[in-house]
Amino acid sequence: MPAPRPAERLRPLRDDPDGRRYAQAVVPLVHDAGRPYFDWLFGGPEAARGRLAGWSARASSEVALDRVTVLLDDGEPAGLFVALPGAELAACRKADAVALLRETESSERPAFVERLAAVRSLFAPVEEREWYLSKLAVAPARRGRGLGGRLADAYLAAGAEQGFTRFRLDVDAGNAAALGLYESRGFRVAHDRSSETAGLRYLGLVREA
Repeated sequence: MPAPRPAERLRPLRDDPDGRRYAQAVVPLVHDAGRPYFDWLFGGPEAARGRLAGWSARASSEVALDRVTVLLDDGEPAGLFVALPGAELAACRKADAVALLRETESSERPAFVERLAAVRSLFAPVEEREWYLSKLAVAPARRGRGLGGRLADAYLAAGAEQGFTRFRLDVDAGNAAALGLYESRGFRVAHDRSSETAGLRYLGLVREA
């Protein structure tokens, strides 16, 4: 793993007493990492970012700030990853689904229920023994500098430090750059799932340490 430049450093926001100060920069990156799924589910980019801003402040969410590790470059988030144990993932996703319905006007809930049903099988189940990479993103202005690889390596190191030997993620099948990055770190496609209704296809990748 290449050594970070002196101006770069990784910072888990759970260790930062004032992590909320990064929210304005973090939410667009989380949104970018979750596209195109988020845009389809929430009904567009603006709606998606609005929802995610609220969810990032909720500890039970898959995208809670406390689950984010940012890569700071001269004090500004240049990228991030979100990771959690497989044992926590199902509960987080259930909490997010409940929040989605509670935050939606009653007249719009049937449409969201249909959307959730359409993608229920899009992502293969994650095992409790797996360290799951929920999101990884690099700020557009900082791409092309190898930051994605540094973040991927940091995610793997964080899981190994906690004793995980099996790593798991899902990636949009059309994102060739991301797929190449993960395959270069030893991930292999284990699941290939799609939703005709949503027009989405995601690959589930696994890596054994």
